[in-house]
Amino acid sequence: MGTYTLEKFMVAARRVSTPLVAVATPDQAETIRRIRETFENGAKTPVPVVQWDAMQGLSGLNKLGREVRARKLGDDAADWPGLTSNPGAALGVMAELPGELRDEKGALAQRGSIVFMLNGQRYFEDRAGSQNGQVLQGIWNLRDPYKTNRRTLVILGPAFKFPPEIAQDVILFDEPYPDEAELRMIVARQAAEAGLGELDDKVVEQSIDAVTGLAAYTAEQVTAMSLSKEGIDVDALWQRKIAVIEQTDGLGVDRGDESFQDVGGLENFKEFGLRLIRSKKAPTLYVRIDEMEKYFGGLGSGGGPADNTGVTQDRLGTILRKMEDNAWTGFIALGHAGTGKSLVTKSLANTATKITGRRVLSVALDLGATAGGIVGESERKIRTALKVIESLARGGRVCFVGTCNDISILPPALKRRFKLGTWMFDLPSAEEKKNIWKINLKRFGIEDPDLPDDTDWTGADIRNVCETAAALETPLKEVVQYTTLVAQSDPDAISRLRRLADGRYVSASTPGTYRAQLPATAAAGAPRRARQEEE
Repeated sequence: MGTYTLEKFMVAARRVSTPLVAVATPDQAETIRRIRETFENGAKTPVPVVQWDAMQGLSGLNKLGREVRARKLGDDAADWPGLTSNPGAALGVMAELPGELRDEKGALAQRGSIVFMLNGQRYFEDRAGSQNGQVLQGIWNLRDPYKTNRRTLVILGPAFKFPPEIAQDVILFDEPYPDEAELRMIVARQAAEAGLGELDDKVVEQSIDAVTGLAAYTAEQVTAMSLSKEGIDVDALWQRKIAVIEQTDGLGVDRGDESFQDVGGLENFKEFGLRLIRSKKAPTLYVRIDEMEKYFGGLGSGGGPADNTGVTQDRLGTILRKMEDNAWTGFIALGHAGTGKSLVTKSLANTATKITGRRVLSVALDLGATAGGIVGESERKIRTALKVIESLARGGRVCFVGTCNDISILPPALKRRFKLGTWMFDLPSAEEKKNIWKINLKRFGIEDPDLPDDTDWTGADIRNVCETAAALETPLKEVVQYTTLVAQSDPDAISRLRRLADGRYVSASTPGTYRAQLPATAAAGAPRRARQEEE
C-alpha cells in the first residue's frame, strides 16, 4: 500500500465533492503550491483558485481566480487589498464564488472554485471580543452550497482542534514534515545552486540529519545560510535547527555533552541504556517529561488536578494516542530530586551520538508551556509540539522518559505506554558517591582531599557543593553550611518513596528489583517521632 499523500487526499476530496477540508501543515505556502500543481498543471478544464488571509483579504492566485474576484468585488478592488480582510465579510464573498459549470452539451467547462484560508486555526480558539463565532457560522454555511457544485474550502494551519460546531463537517489531513528523500533533494539543490557540485555522501547524511524535523521552506533557508565555498557547515545547521525547534511552545533541546562517563553510579541503568542504544530499533530521539505527576496525577481516579475545561484530559489523550499510533516507547524514572533522573536522558542521547556517530537529540517537553489562556489554544499547542517530535525522529523511533516523585497517582493508561519499565533512582550508595565525587572534583578543578560527611547525599548535592566551592574558592566542608540537602530537607518523603518502590520496580543502581533501605536521617528521626507520639 502506497503512502497516502496530500495530493491523493485532495484528489479524493474533489472527486466526491467534499466541501470543507483542513490541512495541518508546517509550511502553508508549500501546501498551496502542491495543491495548485495537482489541479492546474496540464489540466484541460480551468479552476478558479482564490486565497484569503487576514492582511490581504481575498486574492486570486491564478488568472481565473483574479477574474472571479474582480467580478465579485469590482474592478477597483485590486487597489484595496484589505477590502475583505474581515473574515466574516470574506466568507460572505466565498459563498458566491462559482461552482462547477457545464456547457450546452453538458461537458465540463469550469471546475468548482478552490479557496485557501490561511491560519484558520486562529478562528477555532475562543478569544474574548473576537468574531470567531461569526467565522464558524460562515464556514458551516458553506458546507451544503459547496457540496452541491463541487467547490472546496481548504483551511490551512499548523495544527487543529475543531470546536463542536464544525468538528463533524471538516475533514482533516495532517501533512507530515518532509521525509528523507525530500530533504535529500533540498540539500542537493541548495548545494548545486551554490556551485558546490556533488557533495560527499557522509556530509549529505549529516546534513539530512541536521534538517530532519524542519519544514521544507525552513530546511531550504537554513541549508542556504550554512553554505560556504568549503561546503556545508553541519554544526551551523544543527544550531539553526535547534533554534527553530525551540520556537515551538513547550519544546526545549537539552544542551551539554554529558554521557554515561559523566554519571557516577546507576550501573544497572547504564547497562540497560547501552543495550538500548545498540539494539536494532534504537531510539533516534529522547523526549523527557519532568514531574509527570504534576500534570496527570489522579486522572482517571477522581483525584486529578482541577481542570474544568478538559485541557488536561485532552493533553493526556493526545499523548497516549501518539505513543500508541507511532509505537513510541519509554520508561519512567522514579526517584528523589537530584538522583540523576533528568541527567540520564541527556546522557543517553549523547552516549548514543558517540557510539553511532549520528547525532541523537534529547528534547524536554514542558507540558506547562503548552497551556494557553484561550479555549482551543492549549489543544493546538500540544498537537503542534507532538507533530514536531514526530518529525524529528528518524525512522519514527522515539523514547519518552517520564520523571516523577510519586508514581502511585499516575493514570494506569499512561504507565502502560512506558513499556521499558519503571526504574527507581535512589540516593547513591557509598561506592557510587566515591565515583560522583571523583567526577565532580575533576569537573570543577578542585584538589581538596578533605571531603565532608556525605551521609544521605544525592548526586546533585555533591555537584552543588563542588560547584559552590569552586566559585567561592572555599573548602568543601565549609561550603556545606550554605547547602540545603535533599535527604535532610524532607527525610519522610524519601522513606515513603522507598517503601512504595520496594519490590515493585527495577533498581537503577543494582541488578534486579529495587529493595528499600531507609536513609540514616529518616531512621534517626523515627525514634524521636515515636517518642513524641507516645508523650
